[in-house]
Amino acid sequence: MSRRSVPGGRRPLPRIYGPRNFKDEYAKGDTKAECVPVLAKIARCYDHGRLKCLEGEFISSGGFCFGLLDPTSNIVVNSVITSSSRRPEVGGGGGGEHAADMFQRSLDGLVAFLTCLFPYLPEVEALRYLDAAGADALVAARLIVNRRGMEQSFMIDSGATVIPAEIALRCAAAAARYPDPRLLVLGWKLVSAGDLKMLVTPNKSRVMALLDSTMMNHATVKDDEILHLKQSWELAESRLDHHDTKTKLARSWQLAKSLLLRAKPQPVLPHARAAKKRMLFATIRGFYLQAMARLPADELRARYHRSMLKAGHCYGPLDPVSNIIVNTIWYDQAAFSQSKPCTLQMISTKCLMRIVARSFYGLVSFLCTRYPDCSPDQAMEWLQMANADLRIADPAIGYMSNKITRTDNISMSFCCNLPLQVGIGCLCFRAEASRRPVTPSAGVHEAYAAAAAAAFHPAPLAQQELLASPDNLAKLGFVYLHVLQHGDKLCSDDVTLISLLFRKRHFELGQQQQPEPKRLSSDVYIALCHRRFKFWLHHDLVCKNVEVALAAFNLDKVHKYRLHFICGVNECELVRCIYCESKGTRIVHPGEKSFHGRDTEFEKVMRGERLFPGLRRGSYSNIRLAERIDADWVDNLEEDCIYITACAADNDRRVNPLNYPPMYRERVLPCYEAASDRS
Repeated sequence: MSRRSVPGGRRPLPRIYGPRNFKDEYAKGDTKAECVPVLAKIARCYDHGRLKCLEGEFISSGGFCFGLLDPTSNIVVNSVITSSSRRPEVGGGGGGEHAADMFQRSLDGLVAFLTCLFPYLPEVEALRYLDAAGADALVAARLIVNRRGMEQSFMIDSGATVIPAEIALRCAAAAARYPDPRLLVLGWKLVSAGDLKMLVTPNKSRVMALLDSTMMNHATVKDDEILHLKQSWELAESRLDHHDTKTKLARSWQLAKSLLLRAKPQPVLPHARAAKKRMLFATIRGFYLQAMARLPADELRARYHRSMLKAGHCYGPLDPVSNIIVNTIWYDQAAFSQSKPCTLQMISTKCLMRIVARSFYGLVSFLCTRYPDCSPDQAMEWLQMANADLRIADPAIGYMSNKITRTDNISMSFCCNLPLQVGIGCLCFRAEASRRPVTPSAGVHEAYAAAAAAAFHPAPLAQQELLASPDNLAKLGFVYLHVLQHGDKLCSDDVTLISLLFRKRHFELGQQQQPEPKRLSSDVYIALCHRRFKFWLHHDLVCKNVEVALAAFNLDKVHKYRLHFICGVNECELVRCIYCESKGTRIVHPGEKSFHGRDTEFEKVMRGERLFPGLRRGSYSNIRLAERIDADWVDNLEEDCIYITACAADNDRRVNPLNYPPMYRERVLPCYEAASDRS
């Protein structure tokens, strides 16, 4: 990372960030030590006066403190759900259990609930949130949402939130060794449909009567009953407000006490950098999914997939999706107009994740270069509030858009013509923007240069001129107003128009960058061919399976679906798949339907079981899934082999097209004709 400023009044140096100097900083610590204060708070929940009228064996039969209410109410509700099921004692033993074991199992359930509901949440961080929330699961969840800046994306009444919450509750029951997690979740589904405020009353008989009437016919209820979270979330908000008031008073008292007794400070919430970064990754991935959906299928399959993965960054003066489209078409015309096309139907997920990470670091470097006093974490917060849109994250760009000259009698106000959701984000961002300098310390040329360097752009100077020069800004404004503004799918004529506007600059750039085929040693060339063969085998297998599945899906449909492009990205962070996360990827999964890797797999992990025979325990823990470097990778990948044009430097009989099936020879051998001549 470069210095923030330069002595002598000169311009600030570019501040370029990447994975190596923008580390996640997950909370580290002794899990056993972190458990002690939380266990003490759980014990106080069981000592509450409301529970003194209940029998100890009744509570120990399933009265855990996790659920959709406050801890004490959860103990009562879980006990009634368990007793109404007439199941045997929990844990496989007879008689009552020791209180310490009950506290520990409740803690295991609380930690499992949070780590399952929130990706990228290690156990140590979950324990610290529980400590700050007084062992209240939903209050801790609200703290995490607030800490990560998820208020706008965490829609409590959407299926993308309800289903993960249901899975998290099942995992909590599994971690607490509840005999039938499905039954406990079903009970909470029935309870959540009623008036939850009635369950918070200290009147035992009233609570019992209400729960008994609710649970009476639980056996006839199907599993597709919906978990209602709105009331629980609102009650948790009121408890959080009350908790914040008490915390402020407690901290004031602790501060005064520490002056005399050097008391231990109050628990500090974990840093949220890693989670915020991956949430922005998810937002940016959504932009690429939209961009691919808008590009014409034939052009995307034949050529634009390559330029998008190499130079289709989301930063620029337009909205992120339009920036991706323009950067993709612009660079394709510049670098690949004379190269041999590589037609495919499926994009590499790892390559897509790499351009997402590169775009992210380009955005951060842009803001930090423009505003030298801006830290990477501040830039990330601005991007999060602005939905990764530079027009909002950098107010100076928005102000500058009003001064852009007219071209063809069209006002260049395209940067201010924002969609509704972006406009709402702009209003939310205004308060934050007012607390920092509006006038940047560096121009857009320097900022785009830093962004291109951080994003590994293959032609940084040319992109800098494309995005910052007045002439090109006028052209971009014309393209935006006439082609991109309404978000419709582009046709071939639209793509041609964008290409023609920058044809001269493309031609010059293409002449400079058109490379000769690389001459590789025989061993390297053979390894390259084998990698290409492996890629195309996998590509054809996936395409065949997708086409078969799509044909079966279309059998009973009036309007038949057609395959546009195979690419999987998930915009919603809460829909989790343990297999994808273990590989550092996120593909599209149904939000409200079950699939392999979502339900029973997480339950096994939370129970401490091996996911597969012979697999070490803990291999699929949240911290191991989150620390995978694949999600933050910006360097070369094995999948890049399909875009390399090369030939063998010497004659070697091992380089023979006959080593591969006929249908793969031309795709596997980068210089097939030359290889055929040698054979």
